[in-house]
Amino acid sequence: MLLHGGHLSQSFCLNTPQEGDNQRKSIHSLSYDLPACLLISAANGIKQSRIISDYYIMRFILNILLVGLVVVLLSYLLPGAHVSSFGTAILVALVLALLNALLRPLLILLTIPITVLTLGLFLLVINAIIVLAADALIPGFNVDGFLWALIFSILLSFMNWLIGSIAT
Repeated sequence: MLLHGGHLSQSFCLNTPQEGDNQRKSIHSLSYDLPACLLISAANGIKQSRIISDYYIMRFILNILLVGLVVVLLSYLLPGAHVSSFGTAILVALVLALLNALLRPLLILLTIPITVLTLGLFLLVINAIIVLAADALIPGFNVDGFLWALIFSILLSFMNWLIGSIAT
């Protein structure tokens, strides 16, 4: 660990491989090493909650950017989904996150019986409804109907799962 003026270095919180390290360079090569940050912050008297909140804020921002990139990619691949710019795609990612946090739990609660009867497949319909709600809220983002919203939501969910499995 590096010492600067009697304090442990905050730069140690970044998990950057040094020369000679046998670590693979991956998406984690510039991510926070949370346990090391907590130890260093405790030694330096820095509040641990700030380090933890910074970590989750960075993950959230990275996730929004990646989902925005996926939205742009899907708009090129699917003829029924259109996005006008990358900025609009970022806005779509933010609105989808907000709708998934607020509206989706309510829809799931209201549709428990049909979700049970369909063995969970109705959740795909709920995802398509969320995409259609984002379509209604955001100018510059258009989905040409329920079927395209369903396909868009399935592919978006798959890409999110893929990105999440690579990142962890």
